Amino acid sequence: MAQVAVTETEFQRKLKHLLEKDDSDCKLLVDVYNEVKTYAENSSLVRENVLQFDPTFFERVRQGVTDLTEADRPILVIGETSAGKSSFLNLLIGRKVLPELTRPCTHCMCCIKKGTTLEARVSSFNSSKLSEPQIISGVGKSDKEFRAQLQELVNEDNCERTLDRCIEIFVPSSILEDKVYLVDTPGFGENERVTKSLVKYLPKAIGIIFILNATVSLGIADDRGVLILDEIKRLREEGKIPSFDPTKVLFIANKWDQVTIDEREVHRREMIEKMKAVWPNFQEDQLLPLSVTYVTRLQSRDCSNVPTDYDTATADYQSVLDKIRAIVEHCGNARSQVHKGFLLRVFKHMKTFVDATVTYTLLSAEEKKMKVENLQSLVTVMDSTYEKGKQAIDGLAGLVQRKLVDDVYDYLNNPANTNEIFPWSSSNRPKGKEYAAAKQKEYVAIRGFIADAIGKRIANSQQTIEHLTNRMSGFTLELKGIQEQIENLLKDTDEDVLGQRGSDEETQFRVYDSGLSKAAIATIVATSPLWIPLGIAGVVTVLPIGAAVDFAKRKYKLAKYNANPGEHLSRWSKKIIRAGYSKPTLNYIIFSRLTTQIEEEMNRIEKSISEFRFILQHLEKNMESDVVPEGYYDIRNLCRRMDENLTKTQLS
Repeated sequence: MAQVAVTETEFQRKLKHLLEKDDSDCKLLVDVYNEVKTYAENSSLVRENVLQFDPTFFERVRQGVTDLTEADRPILVIGETSAGKSSFLNLLIGRKVLPELTRPCTHCMCCIKKGTTLEARVSSFNSSKLSEPQIISGVGKSDKEFRAQLQELVNEDNCERTLDRCIEIFVPSSILEDKVYLVDTPGFGENERVTKSLVKYLPKAIGIIFILNATVSLGIADDRGVLILDEIKRLREEGKIPSFDPTKVLFIANKWDQVTIDEREVHRREMIEKMKAVWPNFQEDQLLPLSVTYVTRLQSRDCSNVPTDYDTATADYQSVLDKIRAIVEHCGNARSQVHKGFLLRVFKHMKTFVDATVTYTLLSAEEKKMKVENLQSLVTVMDSTYEKGKQAIDGLAGLVQRKLVDDVYDYLNNPANTNEIFPWSSSNRPKGKEYAAAKQKEYVAIRGFIADAIGKRIANSQQTIEHLTNRMSGFTLELKGIQEQIENLLKDTDEDVLGQRGSDEETQFRVYDSGLSKAAIATIVATSPLWIPLGIAGVVTVLPIGAAVDFAKRKYKLAKYNANPGEHLSRWSKKIIRAGYSKPTLNYIIFSRLTTQIEEEMNRIEKSISEFRFILQHLEKNMESDVVPEGYYDIRNLCRRMDENLTKTQLS
């Protein structure tokens, strides 16, 4: 087949400009990381400062440099087996080069990249060298011939040999751009090796497109797709995919043509509600309906099998394209934005130290003594306020937790309640050969039962919860006020000691204030009851369903089910709940979000107090001196260099 000439689109030109700017930003940020590291290695005062800011600073530098030198920006296309991932990608690139079968047909990662000619190469996504590289050229071949050869590379036998096996497919296409490419992944749920391979690749991704089968399990099965989403959430919470934005995951409800026109709106609402239950902060516009089959037929002018009641197929596809472009534009520079934010916080920390030292050096002995005493007093008040507030909040939060957890635990383990989870009668109970379907429906039933139990008890405790959040709000604002007093004390003069020593040493730093205003803090804390419904949304995700799957595999076989289906299902439900919903587990499930929020706020305050104590100790040590302390000029020069480079990354 003759190679297709592809004209560059406006989107590609815009994306190319963004990527060129981001490449430049990444290089500047790497320079900043390395420069701070060099200064810290050669100056004890710089080293003391950066380690006070972050004890793991040198590891953060190493990880940052590695992350920022990663040029590729892959977007994963994931989904359960036979959801239509390969067909979707063929539609996007405008050619049928990927195998499309009703059975699982992709068994390893396929990286679809921009190329001048059609070609496929066997590689490894961890950059290791393969002993026997294979290349398939599409020159002189039809897409069907190329697809047949590619099928051999992605089959199960070949891909089983190595976990890191990857196929790079280069395609002339207007949807692709250098460094940003799409990755066709094996369908998960069939093979543990496939799941491990996908999880290993996740930290490389800047975005995810999740293909849902709209006709099965509301698009996502509890024992397959939900488990993968749980793993993604876990990796993000552990900081292993820091540049990943969960609000930019696109969920495409494929096979929408198979949902009747009368059922579509109800079905869409049900899918949205399910996604809200399994994905944090899910927004309705993240779910888009699509029929890959019918859009493909329409594009090929084969309208004979396109239903007349699905006249929005083309518009649906255009919405998908627009959303993908928006995601790519948002995520294309995600890595640099994350690292820039961290380095700006380092700069602010260093500059606070510089300001405090400059203003302090200008003072008389008596003024120095007074300033140290005032600073000591404010830090002591802040520390005392923090400890009292923390104890009060911990006590109140503990009271709420104990009451809710005890109530939920008692409800879940009440036989009168658990007997209602699985209300099938003998007439409509699945037969032995339908055991897999019974398990699937049981997972869904348990999920609903748990969420309903927690939701009702949280509603009953709303007044206590509001009291807790009001206490948190007042406590946070009080500490913010003290912090502002300390910061003003540290920079309470307009004179510039460096300016007095010569104009060549003058320096004016820009202000990079990543802190929140009082109003912003009040708004955030006042809305903290949101952690409750969000907590419900994430309920029964990682531990419970995982426990259910393992429990089913270990304990219950088909023969036992056939012996006494009714008793088996009832006993199974109760044992899953006992195994997966102990009091510690319930405490984690219900309160993990609140606990995280409180811990983050407390850590921020503790960090501020620690920084102020560090500055106080430094000022006390230099109370008798009227000269700038040794090592100060290193910090001042480092701040100036950071200021210059970080400013360049913000220019358009």
